[in-house]
Amino acid sequence: MAKHIFKYLNNNHSIWVDILNVKYGKVNFWQGSIPAKCSWFFRGLCHSAKYIKPFCKINAVNPERTSFLWDPWIFDTPVAFKPTYINMDVDLPNVAMSDLVSDNLWDLNSLSLIFGEMTNTFNSESVSVVPDLDNHWIWLPKPSSCKISSAVYHHLNNQSSFSDPWVGWKHLWKIPVAPRVKHFIWLCIKGRLSTFAFLNQLNIGLDRPCIFCGLHRETINHLFNDCSSAQFVWNQIMIKSNQTFSFRDDFQAGDWILTYHTSPIILALIAAGAWFIWICRCNYVFKHERPNLIIPVYKTIAHTRDFAYGSRVSIGRNFIQFNFSCTDGPFLFTHVIVNHDLQVRSVGFFISDAYSCISLAGCVSQPSLDTSCDEIFAIEIALSTALAHCFNVKRIFCSHHGALDLLHRIRLYSLLEIPDLKSAISCSFWTPAYIQSLTVYLFSGSNRLPISLLWDFVIST
Repeated sequence: MAKHIFKYLNNNHSIWVDILNVKYGKVNFWQGSIPAKCSWFFRGLCHSAKYIKPFCKINAVNPERTSFLWDPWIFDTPVAFKPTYINMDVDLPNVAMSDLVSDNLWDLNSLSLIFGEMTNTFNSESVSVVPDLDNHWIWLPKPSSCKISSAVYHHLNNQSSFSDPWVGWKHLWKIPVAPRVKHFIWLCIKGRLSTFAFLNQLNIGLDRPCIFCGLHRETINHLFNDCSSAQFVWNQIMIKSNQTFSFRDDFQAGDWILTYHTSPIILALIAAGAWFIWICRCNYVFKHERPNLIIPVYKTIAHTRDFAYGSRVSIGRNFIQFNFSCTDGPFLFTHVIVNHDLQVRSVGFFISDAYSCISLAGCVSQPSLDTSCDEIFAIEIALSTALAHCFNVKRIFCSHHGALDLLHRIRLYSLLEIPDLKSAISCSFWTPAYIQSLTVYLFSGSNRLPISLLWDFVIST
């Protein structure tokens, strides 16, 4: 919100700024109150401004558009809040900014008459006079290398009056899970998750019972701890991961973060588990999908394992944080391995939907004299086979991230003379090698796939 406040103050050339200026005018955050019956966005803008205004200042002053008393043009706060610095013999209500300027420069004699020795602290070179432009506001503590939103965030976090003393926050942001999961846990601990009980407190909807058990109010603690369905998910996660944890009858308090802060794996399992329980609940509420409690179990294990790997390989994070649904498939996974001694390259591939249902798989081996395009060869073989079986691939995954740049450069879809492949190739992603375990197994040419590999693929995806 901070960057929007500065866009509003500096009359940024945006449509929404023009609309606010026409509708509400230029509101002085130091003097005026929030306009009645204003939009929720503008109300939030004004509310956020009261926290950052002590650190805002004008460094380019238009005398005709600046208030002598109510704008922070000389000090870090408006002159009206520092009366001891002013010559009380001066008729302040009749002082105009134009009286302090001469030939588009500050009149130091006039400033000295009003502020006395305090004029020495005023750096006239750092505050310019711009009679033909709008006032320009700056963030005073801003380091030169930081964006305004980042500077405001870090500065306010270091202020004792704004920071939350609970030590668990620093452990929360270090949990090895996707950022959206961390934000979800933050909402839970803050008690702001949109459960039926919370929405009812806001007079939004009925106080409906838990969608899993139907016996108790849907509160945060019930949904993620007391409910028998949640307990089933946690027990299965502990069995599958060979880990043990508990919440001491209070998930929302966040004590589990402090208890297990030395075990990132346990924290990741709890955070991801709660996230996927919530997704399962929302799918029932909004999509009327019957809850299948085994799905959150395996997705939790997969997310924890995938993100632990992706954290070490930065490019892998891009794959982990994508959201895919049934409309995004089919997905094509390819992998190639080269035996340099025998000069043979082997390709394995399979096509799956968003529910991990494999509809086509295959493999091929051939002599390899030129290894510069092995990955492209693997994708070409897979796409040709997919098209021969009338599969319209929408996403391509390969375990050689260096092939992606080459894939876009050579425009494989034009070489195959299939224009429809352009969208699929433009949506190509690199994946960690272990996710390609099924494609690797296909190198052997076996007609039977081991159940362990199929199940491993289900967990991974």
